[in-house]
Amino acid sequence: MNTGDTVTELGSVISRHQVANDRRWRTAAVVLAIGVLLAIGGVLLLGAGSGRTTGFVIGLAVVSLALGLVQVGKAIRGGSGEYLEVRADGLVHGSAKRTRSWGWDQVAYVEVRERPATAPLAKYFGLNYRAWIGLSDGAKIRVDGFTDRPDLFVRELHNCCASAFRPEGPGGWVRLVWAYPVLSAACVGGIVWIVNYINHLDDVARQADANSEAVQVPEASDTTFMFLGLGSAALGFLALVFVIFFFMALVLRRRR
Repeated sequence: MNTGDTVTELGSVISRHQVANDRRWRTAAVVLAIGVLLAIGGVLLLGAGSGRTTGFVIGLAVVSLALGLVQVGKAIRGGSGEYLEVRADGLVHGSAKRTRSWGWDQVAYVEVRERPATAPLAKYFGLNYRAWIGLSDGAKIRVDGFTDRPDLFVRELHNCCASAFRPEGPGGWVRLVWAYPVLSAACVGGIVWIVNYINHLDDVARQADANSEAVQVPEASDTTFMFLGLGSAALGFLALVFVIFFFMALVLRRRR
């Protein structure tokens, strides 16, 4: 890796690509605001005694906050004014904080997702394009949909260092392809258990009050219902993730 003082030694600029971290910040702000609103709604529902609904709402809040914080982390790492340059004799990654550069012989590998995602939500989070650049000094550069004209950037990279390009590696997660249906089924089983447990609590309460005109008092507290709802939301999210991983792994295995 070289510093900003040696960037000019890499020759003329072939293409320059800004990274829209300002848009990434806006995305993070929107998702975090949704997460905060959901969290406030969950607290209000808990105060109103809606423990079952509260757990689900708080589960959505946690997911939203996590997605927002991921975007914040990427924006902080990238910094203000982040950009990528393809030069005649190397690659430049710079921002207002620092500038780094590498000659083409220092590019260890380039991996590109073969089929970019097209879903609107994927585009919103910058997942519509994904590429990874590994450098000989251990540094890594990740290119996504927040990069200006990422497809052109990768094409120019290929023109300059085609030997560094390699198929997107399957990784260990692909080799676990048949474990994902099992894990997804286990999550669904957990949801079924939670639902049956809640129904059991309702049955116990109804039987206890069968001969009474008093207001029904559940055997479990609202806090218990909240955590049960939170658990079911988390298990549902994990079950969906495992199903997605299963089909993605199947596709990658068939391509190889």
